[in-house]
Amino acid sequence: MEEEAKKFYIERRGNCAQSVEYAWKKHNEQNNNNIDSSSSGHGRAANGMCGALFAASELAGDDKREKVIEQFKKKSGGHISCRDIRQSRKISCVDCVATAATILKETL
Repeated sequence: MEEEAKKFYIERRGNCAQSVEYAWKKHNEQNNNNIDSSSSGHGRAANGMCGALFAASELAGDDKREKVIEQFKKKSGGHISCRDIRQSRKISCVDCVATAATILKETL
């Protein structure tokens, strides 16, 4: 799933949130969860959250949301906002997409 999300992002077919949502829907065709991923990339998710993380946490649902966020923080050096992640330079945007997709897949 992470490779599909990365490819979607690299080919500029969508933003980081859309990339995670695309890969998720491709692997879970019966899932009807819809999120506002088109306006949640590039630091525009609620509270400036990383768009890839936003998509993964929303798709995971209320009962798994915090687990997804905590796992992502471990991989990103403790950051969840797009701005902080970019400033830290610990993880690239494409790696955020792959990480969020992997965590979502492993959590569910």
